Amino acid sequence: MSRRGIRNQLLLNSFLLILLPLAAFAGYIFWHIVEISPDDYQHLLLILSGAFTITLILTILLSINLSQRFIDPIEAITAAARRIAAGRLSERVHVRAGNEIDVLALSLNHLASRLEDKLDEISAEKQKLQLILEYMDNAVMLFDQHGCLLEANRRAILWFHLTPNMLRQHNLNVLGSSQLDAALRETLQSRQPQQQMFRTNFQGVNKVYQVSLVALPLKDSEATGALMLFYDITSLQLIQQRQADFVANASHELSTPLTAIRGFAETLVDGAADHAADSRHFAGIILSESTRMQRLVEDLLQLAKIDAAEYRQQFQCIAVQVQPLLHTVVQELSPVWRQKQLCVTVEAPEQLLAALTDPDRLKQILVNLLDNAVKYTPDGGKILVKAYREADEIKFIVKDSGIGIPVEDLPRIFERFYRIDKARARSISGTGLGLAIVKQLVDGLGGTIEVESKPDAGTTFVFTLPAAEQG
Repeated sequence: MSRRGIRNQLLLNSFLLILLPLAAFAGYIFWHIVEISPDDYQHLLLILSGAFTITLILTILLSINLSQRFIDPIEAITAAARRIAAGRLSERVHVRAGNEIDVLALSLNHLASRLEDKLDEISAEKQKLQLILEYMDNAVMLFDQHGCLLEANRRAILWFHLTPNMLRQHNLNVLGSSQLDAALRETLQSRQPQQQMFRTNFQGVNKVYQVSLVALPLKDSEATGALMLFYDITSLQLIQQRQADFVANASHELSTPLTAIRGFAETLVDGAADHAADSRHFAGIILSESTRMQRLVEDLLQLAKIDAAEYRQQFQCIAVQVQPLLHTVVQELSPVWRQKQLCVTVEAPEQLLAALTDPDRLKQILVNLLDNAVKYTPDGGKILVKAYREADEIKFIVKDSGIGIPVEDLPRIFERFYRIDKARARSISGTGLGLAIVKQLVDGLGGTIEVESKPDAGTTFVFTLPAAEQG
């Protein structure tokens, strides 16, 4: 009922309550009219008219007061409740009726305030989860109960090259993996988490992912969808593979000299020791193989030390004069390169160069690189050792005219025990750890190292170290 209808009903009820007793009283007076004189009748009629008028005015005032105290606040509360229900949670009711309606208004305001706070908390949590999903290191995809893609975070879009038109498409069209499709269907049916390995090859780049599948909460006893979380474990797999290769290579490199030593020792025990010439020959081989094994163990220990942060902190970086050190290294290795009739040239500016480095570590780097160049350069070849300053760095170059390195092997050239041609490399003395040691030392001294090479066109190693301030 509208406000006007309520007021009219109150007025009508008031009139009825007043008119009924007045009518009864008037009938009673009329019934006994014969006993009242005309003057008394006029006086009585005047009194009744005044009483009726006063009663009518009081009734109207009472109705208006009732309307203001009850009807207006209720209408205000009703209008506010409709606005709150429409989503305007900041709406509040401001009434002062002085009765229970005030309690109702306060309860409605409290309800709206609590509801607004809860929705703000939900919105804040939703934003946090959205930020976490967008910037987490793992890819996340949400699929519905039919296996169609609903949502994907930024990492998933980047890793799997997703486009907007892939939304609502089946996972086979998105990921192209029947293995993941079967795992997704199994997760939706059993509602049990699943773990899968997923390998991709996009534009020649191999990736390995560990995929976790989790079903979403139930609705009407059915799973509403499932989440797929992708963890990129490519680097971990590569590290594990290289560790396995390292163990296999180290075992092989150690077992080779041990086998030779044992074989010749058994030969000596079986009677070869009675022949002086054979004994000296076998003893020489045993000494050579044991020396080789000793160098291998020493290089392994040195690599282990260089990997330790405590060892790197022991580097004593001072201003080292580059030109004298270059000539010293070349002179120390002269018996080796002269034997192969190599032409070794040193190029450096007349102005003294000073590198901020550890002199012993720099010498070891140069010795290893020059020794490597000598080993893989044919007789009569050329080797260039060069140094110059470029900006705030000293650049070192060791270039040879040797057998070169295939392009596909360049990324792995600094790996431990990595050899390009293992059959040919065994005829060249060495442990296969020299370049790995060089890489670790250059990194520990705050420098960088690169390699350029082509088969049968020689190899060039370039490394840089910080330049010392010239005072």
